[in-house]
Amino acid sequence: MKPASLLAVLGALVCLPLPSSAQSAEPISARQENTPAVIAHRGGALLGTENSISCLANGIELGSDMVEIDVHMTADGELIVCHDPTIDRTTDGKGSIETMTLDSLRTFHLLDFRSGEVTEELLPTLGEVLALVDGRCGLLLEVKKKKGQYEGIEAAILRTIRDYDAASWVVIQSFNDSVIETVHSLDPEMPVEKLSVFPVNPKKYPYVSSINVMYAFATKSFVRRCHAKGIGVKVWTLNDPSKAPKAPVDGIITNRPDLFL
Repeated sequence: MKPASLLAVLGALVCLPLPSSAQSAEPISARQENTPAVIAHRGGALLGTENSISCLANGIELGSDMVEIDVHMTADGELIVCHDPTIDRTTDGKGSIETMTLDSLRTFHLLDFRSGEVTEELLPTLGEVLALVDGRCGLLLEVKKKKGQYEGIEAAILRTIRDYDAASWVVIQSFNDSVIETVHSLDPEMPVEKLSVFPVNPKKYPYVSSINVMYAFATKSFVRRCHAKGIGVKVWTLNDPSKAPKAPVDGIITNRPDLFL
């Protein structure tokens, strides 16, 4: 989708957690065989403080097939888990992650997702999340990167995944084509997935394992074309089972994993 910056903005806006009124949705009765994988978006962003260790732990304990996180790089090359490029919305501090060191980031605390009060939790590092997950479910790792930003983040992520012996249960996704292309070139065995608001031509992405689109645009014809190429389809960010697409998608990225399990 052109321009790329518009796509990224749309993705960020749509991915923001829904208000608490969304919690009135009814859960599906039971998981059936061959149902889509359930991916807890930021750990389950309507159930806990997004991208926090406690929220991710809850997503795992609920039985999610995967938990999803967002990764940025600090000024001193550390990998930090946070959705936004700044810490303004989710912590009691302010600043851009790329201009701050890990030590400076660790002086601030996450805000409670309901009350907005300061918690005891800190922004986790990628290593801390990998240690938490430890293969108990899969990890869907979104790389946040704009053009010219975070030089070397792909290699740093792959190195950290290897350090934690996590390659068999981590998948990397991004809106940024250069990210997934770089990851694939550095490690062809690492699964990569293309994030997009709208459907894209699967012929353009023969190396990806899935194309992940906004749930409203996951048509049967698009899913059929992807499956014909051996490429899966995940949808985001779906919080109400009654609005699930009719197409046979392979995964549901959701802020309410409890409603789909």
